[in-house]
Amino acid sequence: RTRAGIAVSMVCPYEGDVAESTLMQIVERMHAEDCDEIVICDTIGKATPAKTLRVLQAVKHSGVPMSKIALHLHDTYGQATANMLVGLQHGVAVMDASVGGIGGCPFAGPGASGNLATEDLVYMLHGMG
Repeated sequence: RTRAGIAVSMVCPYEGDVAESTLMQIVERMHAEDCDEIVICDTIGKATPAKTLRVLQAVKHSGVPMSKIALHLHDTYGQATANMLVGLQHGVAVMDASVGGIGGCPFAGPGASGNLATEDLVYMLHGMG
């Protein structure tokens, strides 16, 4: 199995917002090369639910099956759980998470929090039934 992640998929610490068309060029190439799982990463935790929705709509429009997509979300601005919910609502079944949200990104800046916390993911899923 091949699993490949695309860092700074949504917002770049140097260039700002990443155009969905730019990201889709990479996603489509990975799909064409038979990558089993393509991980879209919010590496610096600046993606909002609206941005996550636009990205997932672009994936759907591209024809890449949502079953090949995973999300890797950081919680720098408290958006990871909301972005995860958008992913779930649009067919993403694989989410990266870490206990206590441990981890982070050196590009996110001082004081940036880590990854989507596993316990937040579980709490939300239990609450949704």
